[in-house]
Amino acid sequence: MREALATAIDLHVDRLALGITEAFYARHPEWEQRFGPKGRVRCVEDARFHLRFLRGALRAGSPSAFESYARWTNGVLGARGIGGAHLALYFELMQAELDTVLGAEAKPAAPFIAAGIAACQAPALAEVAQPDARDPTREQYLEAVLSGRRADALAVATRAADTGWAPAELYSGLFARSQHRLGELWQANRISVAQEHMASAITQWVAANLYPRLVRPRQPIGKALLFGVEGELHQLGVQFMADVLELEGWSVIFLGTNTPTAAALATIDEHRPDVVGLAATMLFSLPATLDAVAEIRRRQPELPVVVGGRAFADAADACREAGVIGVAGSLESGRTLLAGVAAARAV
Repeated sequence: MREALATAIDLHVDRLALGITEAFYARHPEWEQRFGPKGRVRCVEDARFHLRFLRGALRAGSPSAFESYARWTNGVLGARGIGGAHLALYFELMQAELDTVLGAEAKPAAPFIAAGIAACQAPALAEVAQPDARDPTREQYLEAVLSGRRADALAVATRAADTGWAPAELYSGLFARSQHRLGELWQANRISVAQEHMASAITQWVAANLYPRLVRPRQPIGKALLFGVEGELHQLGVQFMADVLELEGWSVIFLGTNTPTAAALATIDEHRPDVVGLAATMLFSLPATLDAVAEIRRRQPELPVVVGGRAFADAADACREAGVIGVAGSLESGRTLLAGVAAARAV
């Protein structure tokens, strides 16, 4: 029933989004005057976005996945002066519109949307990072990328490499942690989207320029093929994974993100990798990922498949049911998974 509902949401997403928007404006007619036609367009876009995340949570079979999404969204809106009641009402109207359009077929959505509403009403939980000796380097690097100083950012990363940071630590402890911090700053409305994009682009440039300095002769391990599914646009995480694996001795075929499944399958057939890794950051990419995993497993049932990224944080069970051998939530856990694949091949 959940999968049928996820499919129905996908088929009717535009109608549902328009219905939610009409209902919201009926409750808040002052928004017409306050925001004009653009406000209504944005409202439809928001409704479509919420529905896509609900669809992903339904495919995962995880109300906690939608709860996590709601908590994150509530934090984004709260930092911009929009209270939790606004999002909670959106979710209530979403359930009502699902009931109207889909009838009894919408019933499985109820616990998912209820979890989202509860998240809007709960106090925000702040993450407290434990300080360590690497923090000054991270702060210097973050300040450089946020200021747009590419050369300075590269200099910080190069000094780190020259003073004992292992390649994997550079990628996970400097680049990936900086990206995570950028996300927190944007969520808290302390940096703009443009700043976040600039800083991310600089990190991509720094990693590309530093990579040749890190290459050392390694014993060949095996061949790994990595990609992000169609519709997934976040690339840095899986790119970092590709770099780290290659530095450790893997032969890596990296297809990038937003890769059509048919193209990925053809490349798998051509190159015959020892393991395939799929990456996704956004929960709405989960359905396409699960479908791609199922197709890979159907065609090559013995080929190990792993997945990694934030999209799978609350969806590990669904991924394992689809046939993956492991779910990575970080670069370090991804390395561990691939090390297990290598060890199994060596037996």
